[in-house]
Amino acid sequence: MACMTDLRKQWAFVPAVQSEREKVGPTASEIDPEDEASGGMSQTVTNSMEVQTDAVWLEADRPILGHANTNNKVNAIFFDEELTKIGQQLVSIHSTVVGRYDESPSTSAINRQPFENIPFERAFYEPTLVSPRAKLTPTGLRRATVKDVLDDWRRCFVLYSDWMRLLPDFCQLSHEDQIILAKNRFSIFHWWICGNWSAESGRDGVVYGNGAYFPRGSHIQCVPDINNVANKMVTSYVAPLRELQLTDVERCCFLVIALFNDDLSQISIEGKDQIRNSRDKYIRVLYNHILFQIIQNQSSNNKQENPYMQIRAHSDAGLRMARILLLNSSLTTLVCLSSNQGQLGDVLHVVDWEVNS
Repeated sequence: MACMTDLRKQWAFVPAVQSEREKVGPTASEIDPEDEASGGMSQTVTNSMEVQTDAVWLEADRPILGHANTNNKVNAIFFDEELTKIGQQLVSIHSTVVGRYDESPSTSAINRQPFENIPFERAFYEPTLVSPRAKLTPTGLRRATVKDVLDDWRRCFVLYSDWMRLLPDFCQLSHEDQIILAKNRFSIFHWWICGNWSAESGRDGVVYGNGAYFPRGSHIQCVPDINNVANKMVTSYVAPLRELQLTDVERCCFLVIALFNDDLSQISIEGKDQIRNSRDKYIRVLYNHILFQIIQNQSSNNKQENPYMQIRAHSDAGLRMARILLLNSSLTTLVCLSSNQGQLGDVLHVVDWEVNS
């Protein structure tokens, strides 16, 4: 937050100062007869609108956020502190989830019951029935075996459960809506987090959280990738991630926006409204964060004296947000392709997603 404080001391968005002529009003010869009949109301409204819409950048030794300064008519500004806090909360959730691991995981529950017999609802609320919380090592140092693929799927399911159950917006849904949403969004989460690991590691394939990676080359894959999903992930999702260099807030906001889609017909009307409101909120959080990053960069490059930089900042923020949100189509494609993967789908069948759930 220190960098935001520095910005606050440099910038403020204020109404332009009226000219002396506007202050004293028009002369008698300049008043239109129709305006004169209405007491000069038309001219007054015009001047008022000019004050509201015409704006310049000025230096100001005051916080960017806060109450307006009535003496100088300084008004509201670029960043929403509440939205900034929400973005940081998402990052905190993610850090908590990926940093959580069991020192001495118990496997007694796993040994008692086959994975495929675990109802989804129980698996989601008791995720250690599926996998212990092993420490994450997304390094991609070795080619994945079938066991690596299966272990990663299980570990990501635990990450997914932990993530969702810490997300306040998810917890506000009814129990029934939670189950419906959770059952339909795991694949998005799985590709999202594997995509992040892959982008960071630089490996030519899908990087897992257990030190292994699933290569693009079919001749060295442990399980046949019938739909060429690994290659499509690298080209359509991982490559844009590397180019965009997302911040932690951007990554987490993008995930929640992708998860909170109201396209599920089984969700209740109230649940759809909650999901839609949450999605819109995180879109605002994302835009707020991007805009701050852009204006911070403008300030560091001494561009603040340019009165047109505000327009440019909003334009750049909108463009970057659009590029980030377009990644959702890549995730959706990966989900569709991987849902019919033959042998790989059989390998990953560890939870009963429909029956008994």
